[in-house]
Amino acid sequence: MSHDSTLKRWLQEGIHYVVGPNVDDGAAAVRPVAEAKGIIYFPYAFPKALYTKPASNAVLGMVANYQSARRSTNICTTTRA
Repeated sequence: MSHDSTLKRWLQEGIHYVVGPNVDDGAAAVRPVAEAKGIIYFPYAFPKALYTKPASNAVLGMVANYQSARRSTNICTTTRA
């Protein structure tokens, strides 16, 4: 699944939190949409630009292989109060 189709799915399903992506390029690719839509994401990626201002939605996280989905991103939906 491409990052574009993943992002479209996030937007359609009202996603608020994402564990992943687990690569630098993937984390950089989702940043604009995550920040525009208020999606908090936990990438295992190391570019400082993901975690320094003006970036505000990424939290560095290390996901064990048994916690990640086949396509490198676990998607968790929540209902806003």
